[in-house]
Amino acid sequence: MSYDQENGRGTCVYDSSYDTLTFRTGLWYHHSVEIENFAIDFDEHESVSGLRVFDASQTLDVDRTFLSTLSGYDFNAQLEDGMVQIRLSLVGKDGQRFTHHVKMPLGVHHISSD
Repeated sequence: MSYDQENGRGTCVYDSSYDTLTFRTGLWYHHSVEIENFAIDFDEHESVSGLRVFDASQTLDVDRTFLSTLSGYDFNAQLEDGMVQIRLSLVGKDGQRFTHHVKMPLGVHHISSD
């Protein structure tokens, strides 16, 4: 089961068969970096254009059922001084809320480019 929501800031899709949570901001894709279980997409101006969370239920320590029944979300990621900050706020259809914050060095984890 997939969840897909347009909320004016992009799209959130959960793919339960791969346990992958994907966020898109609507900005153009230029390249990605992979850090731990996250792939962060950037546009040509180094603005974050998307995020994929692999093994999402384990990485975020939430139940797959919760991820499969999302009713809302907020996603924010910033690149500053070589550090990436990711903030996720997820809302289940029963009103349950979950927040996750990660801050990690960007380093040289470049995985693709146009």
